[in-house]
Amino acid sequence: MSTMKVTDAAVLGMQAKLRDAWTPAMYAALQNGMEEKCGNAWPKWAEQPIFMPPTLREKITGAAMSIANDLKALDIPARRIDAVPESFQTLLPANPLPKTLLIDFAVVENPETKNLDVKLIELQGAANYFFQTQAQAQTWVELLKGVPGIPQAWEWTLNGSNHEGFTALMRDCILGTHRPEECAMVDVDLESQHFHTDFVATARALGIPVIDAEDLIQINDKLYRRPTELGGALIEIKRLYNRVIGDEVASKKIVLPFDFTTLDIEMFPNPADQYRWAKGVMVYLKDHPSVPKTTVLSEVPADVLSGDLSGFVLKRAEGFGGNAVITDITLDSLSGIPEAERNQWLMQEKVKYAHWVTPCGEDPRPIGTEVRVVMVRRDEDTEMTPAYLWVRASRGKMFNAGFNKTETGVGVTLGMWPK
Repeated sequence: MSTMKVTDAAVLGMQAKLRDAWTPAMYAALQNGMEEKCGNAWPKWAEQPIFMPPTLREKITGAAMSIANDLKALDIPARRIDAVPESFQTLLPANPLPKTLLIDFAVVENPETKNLDVKLIELQGAANYFFQTQAQAQTWVELLKGVPGIPQAWEWTLNGSNHEGFTALMRDCILGTHRPEECAMVDVDLESQHFHTDFVATARALGIPVIDAEDLIQINDKLYRRPTELGGALIEIKRLYNRVIGDEVASKKIVLPFDFTTLDIEMFPNPADQYRWAKGVMVYLKDHPSVPKTTVLSEVPADVLSGDLSGFVLKRAEGFGGNAVITDITLDSLSGIPEAERNQWLMQEKVKYAHWVTPCGEDPRPIGTEVRVVMVRRDEDTEMTPAYLWVRASRGKMFNAGFNKTETGVGVTLGMWPK
């Protein structure tokens, strides 16, 4: 039996066929499927998955692996020790690799070849939306079976695993060797978290309880959660699936009832890694072809700062989300950053997103994509495992979910390709 080679043009044609066959009823089915698996959503699900042409997928995953290898070779953990708050430095593990690494790329147009290319936007050592993405993939796999003219079998994991294999990988990463009831998925201000849907999907997939960090109890070096039954004994947590972001705790002035640094507990991921593995590492990747030029603001020459700034963006080195990015630099925005804090900001060459997908929905204007390569590591692993491609679609300057809630065609989705 012969097999047809899946070309870039063929995959782009499949996206066009989905667009032509798309109906509001299909999107309603997506929303219903996601609600069944994840509960009510604050983020907006994009109207379609992004079908990844093989050349682009290879560029994205190749760049991610190359960057991960460069970071390891550059001994970034040692270089970045000062980025970790002094109180958190006792948490730094012997293994220099993070438990999670999220590498975000803008899909751009190569000015010379006019082909699609990728440029690094940022990276993080924090948790991602693992089981919410699995739910989205499962929902789309079923919906695509009803679309004429495109394949019936699709892949979405980068390590070739099916849904069961993905669940097993993430179970090992999140729970380690512990039973679900001995663990807890923890974040702050639970009800306002815009990806609360991932909490629901994770709890359903793993049976792990989801706890607001402010409800935990520390006794000596142990951490406990309250029982669900009235009058029951406290339950010790032996492994923490930590979703707490230090930046959010500080901005909301939340006082946690426990101290990460004094706990005798396993954690995935390590809370120190969100400081060590952040935008600030980009200054060490100056020779990588997929990394735009990035300089610490305090080291930018004065003549550059007084010149045309339209080709740059400012990013707070350890910040999360859109509140840590200034896309249009003005003299006022520059003067608003005190000299003493300029070593905490980066000036980066601005990239121009390619609007390469004509989306499903009522608005036919093309959209750009920011593709996150999600990499994870089990406790015993010596290398990172590429897991999947999480995608944000937008027409504007910002790709965060909060900036893409109202238009059609934009929002949160994932990368898929024919099996």
